[in-house]
Order: sequence, then C-alpha cells, then structure tokens
Amino acid sequence: MDCELLPHNADGDGYVGGSGNGQLYLFDSRTGTARDVFNLDTIAPGALTQVTAISPDGLLLIVLAVAFWPFTAHRLLAYRRWSGSR
Repeated sequence: MDCELLPHNADGDGYVGGSGNGQLYLFDSRTGTARDVFNLDTIAPGALTQVTAISPDGLLLIVLAVAFWPFTAHRLLAYRRWSGSR
C-alpha cells in the first residue's frame, strides 16, 4: 500500500487506498488513525485503490481503482478535496 502525504499539511495528514475493499482513507500520520472518505465500490466493486498523484496544493487527488470481477475494469478517478478552511 502506498501512502501519500498532503503537501504543506502541518498535521501530517495523507491519503491511502484500501486493498480490495474499494475505500479511500484519510490518515493522520501522527496518531496512526484513519477514516473512510470515499467508497470506490460504487464505480468499481472490490477495487484495489491507489493514490497515484496529489496536486502541489493538495486539493486534487488522482486515484487509480482496479477491479477484477465480474470483468477487468480499470478506472481513473480524480477526487477534489474540499476544505471548509479555504
């Protein structure tokens, strides 16, 4: 699993994709906790997800979701992070 830290984030937050459960998680690297932020099962059931890129400002994530059933499907999802503080 590849974890990607958000650039310029003083709290040490980042994103990681779930392995085979289709989830995208926001994690706190200081406390070791994570929470679900997006369920890719809606577009690729049982997907292996990976954050492939984060924009320099940390607002755009490129997420790859690969599912192997009922047929092979490769989907690329751009997820825009929204923050009430911006």
